[in-house]
Amino acid sequence: MDTWEVTFEDKPETEEANTNESNGHERGVNVGKVERIASAVGGSALIGYALKSRTKGGIALGLLGAGLLFRGASGQCEAYRAFGINTAETSDEDVARDVHIQKSITINETPEHLYKFWRNFENLPVS
Repeated sequence: MDTWEVTFEDKPETEEANTNESNGHERGVNVGKVERIASAVGGSALIGYALKSRTKGGIALGLLGAGLLFRGASGQCEAYRAFGINTAETSDEDVARDVHIQKSITINETPEHLYKFWRNFENLPVS
């Protein structure tokens, strides 16, 4: 049986402050105003539906609504944070700014022929 050792190192407070400033508000607002309003309204509607229906499905939708309401109220989205997306600030950069193409190929065929080829499942690669 393998054993794992996990250690955590404490950072000085000044280093944590520099980290938050350098990578664009690590724990700050990363959801834009319109998205926040839509999330809050949608979350409130789902919670209202859950309270009215009182079914298992309604409860699940109510939990989803609570998450959306939190997203709207706080302006923080963990999915956006994981992908490095920030719609709260205006910038000239595209959202997918860290895409690096390492290899490309050119296929000298028409799009129709390639579509027909890939729609034939026998031509797909086997894992």
